[in-house]
This record gives sequence, C-alpha cells and structure tokens, in this order.
Amino acid sequence: MSDPVFNRLSSSGTTSNLGPLESLIGTWKGNQGWNIVALPDKNNPEHGFILLIQEYYETITFSSLGGATPNRGPQGTQSTYGLEYELSINEKGTGQPLHKENGMWLIASDPSGAFPIARQTSVPHGDVLLAQGTYNTFDGAPTFPAFSVRPIGVPMSDLGYMEHYNAPTHGGKWTAPFPSSNINESLANDIKGQHIISTTHINVNTANKGGVMNIPFVTEHANIKAFSSDFYIETVQDDQGNQFLQLQYSQNSEMHFLKTNNPDQPLIIWPHGDVNTLRKQ
Repeated sequence: MSDPVFNRLSSSGTTSNLGPLESLIGTWKGNQGWNIVALPDKNNPEHGFILLIQEYYETITFSSLGGATPNRGPQGTQSTYGLEYELSINEKGTGQPLHKENGMWLIASDPSGAFPIARQTSVPHGDVLLAQGTYNTFDGAPTFPAFSVRPIGVPMSDLGYMEHYNAPTHGGKWTAPFPSSNINESLANDIKGQHIISTTHINVNTANKGGVMNIPFVTEHANIKAFSSDFYIETVQDDQGNQFLQLQYSQNSEMHFLKTNNPDQPLIIWPHGDVNTLRKQ
C-alpha cells in the first residue's frame, strides 16, 4: 500500500519551507482584544437585534506539522507545509470563555498558485471555513485599513438599525473607545509609541476560491457567508534595544440576518469584527 495517511508528512520537510508562517510557531498571549457582534433578538425576531461589545484576552499556540504534504496531479506534485493551531478567548473581567478554535495555516509551493497561503478553521458554533490569500513583508509599522462593523444594506431612513452603533454623546449605545466606523483604530492605538522595525502582513479571504460551511441552525438564523482575516507579524524594538515579536490581527465574519422595512431587499449584512494585539511568549 503506497502513501498511507500516517506517512504523508515527508521527513525531508523543514520549518524553512514555512515562509512567513515560521515566525508564528510558539505561544502568543494578548489582553487587548475586542469582539463586536450583532445577534438576532429572540424577543423581537422580525426587526430586533442585540449588539455585543466585549473585551477579551487570548492565547494562541502554533506548532509545525513537521514536513511536506504532497498534492499529486497529472503535471506534477504540489507540496504544502503548515502549522496547526489552537486558540482560546475569555472575556475580561468575568473570565468566562467566549470562543474556542482550532485549525491549520498552510503554505503551498511548486506550484504555489495565486493564493499560496490558506487558513482552515473549525469553531464549535458548527462552522468550518477555508480562506486563501497572500503575504508581503515591509519595513516599519503597518497602516490599518478602515474596518466598519455597521450593518450593510440598511436605508438611512431605518435609523433604528444604526442607533446602537453611534457614540453615547450622539444618543447611541456604542461603548468602545474607538468608532464603529473603524474598529481597526484599536490596533493603531495599541502600537502608538512603539518602534516597529518590520512587518509581515498575511491576508486571507474566503472569496479567494474558499468558503464557509455552517450547521443548519446557523444557516437559518444568522448565516455566515464570508470570512476575511489580516495578520500583522511585527518585529518590535524596545527602549533598551531588545527585540520581540508582536502579532496583531483583524478579522470579519460576515453574518446575514433580518430584513429591512422593504421585504424585497436581501438580508442585512452584519460584520462581526474581532481585533487583538498579542506578544510571543
């Protein structure tokens, strides 16, 4: 019997084949996380929703898969190398568990294809996903694009959908120290005053020939149709000249539920945002 499952990892593979993923190996901790998510309101199923704004702390552990996995095709063999990871998230203040997740990060070579990086993720809500993408490395600190968590597809006349996302000084209920129109300001605030020598940016998206699968209950009530993630692996130098690795991420799980006042319109899109800053232990 050739190529048994338990022997598919080549002993010739080394961590040097991991490219930008290699620096992730190890354990990371961070307590500057924010989870912003809107959920259907069971007490008002036609038009109601609940907006959760939660601070959290997190631990992520990455470990190498140990070598190459061959993907055989008629014109040759592609090799994938990668990491398996596991993370846990707890709410600050209460310590209550908020999220568990495991999966793999992969990088392909010979050929790498248009999207050499892949993230495979499984979460206990009953969701699995494949998101693919690219990476680049540059000098200095990252510049974060704006990331709005305000609902998409809501007419301006339907102000009830937006009031939760407005600052308290404007009659809304928003409580985070950054605007709902750009939660990535949290990441920018975390690195103010830091001397970041270089950054590796990894971006993956289910739109890049990937996808999300959910159990029927999730699909029916708060369907997740798309996912994107930005990882920023930063080399930071402190005032004493010592260097350390820092990981910042921003990710969006796009949820679809509730109709607007116009029944002919599609479901409202609710961005589910998570951001955090972690350091390698």
